[in-house]
Amino acid sequence: MPSYGGVVLGDCTDDPAASWAYKGGSGGTYRLVNEHTGQCLAVSTAPSPVLADCGQDTAQSWRTGSGGTLQNMSNSKCLEYSSGWPVTNSCTSGSAVQRWKKL
Repeated sequence: MPSYGGVVLGDCTDDPAASWAYKGGSGGTYRLVNEHTGQCLAVSTAPSPVLADCGQDTAQSWRTGSGGTLQNMSNSKCLEYSSGWPVTNSCTSGSAVQRWKKL
């Protein structure tokens, strides 16, 4: 799974670089695909997710958890906002830094 760099968080805009699409997978999972690069949000050995060529790797598989969390199927951790950066961390239902929504 080649990766091409980290992911940063920013303001929501109509810019394709700030737009993500849900692509359905099996068993209620999905991939989050960046509309500008066509690459998938994936976990790696680092705490921050990366953009990678889309494939069938579970590192790119996500599901919606309780309280609006996004849980990765590879490491069972949730996507979290931490000091301006996305990271994955243990899931905590109701945590504001792990709450995500579609606009």
